[in-house]
Amino acid sequence: MQDAYYARYVDVGPERWLVWHGHGLLGPQRFACGSHRGELTAYLRNHYGTLGGQVWKMGPYPRPLPAPGNAPTARISRMGGSGFAM
Repeated sequence: MQDAYYARYVDVGPERWLVWHGHGLLGPQRFACGSHRGELTAYLRNHYGTLGGQVWKMGPYPRPLPAPGNAPTARISRMGGSGFAM
């Protein structure tokens, strides 16, 4: 089964972090803070632009929304954990 965020940019957090979920041929997962988002997209387009059109997607990018009852903290809570997992 493929990752739900395979080959996608995701906009994360209040500081506007950008996460690239490449995996496989499209490289590893990469992160950039709000002030370096342009550098990340330029790097990815330069290195992986010929392998897939997903790299060329323009914003706005989706934000991650965990499914109700499927978030890691919800699972840990049901198991009686503290909410911190390694």
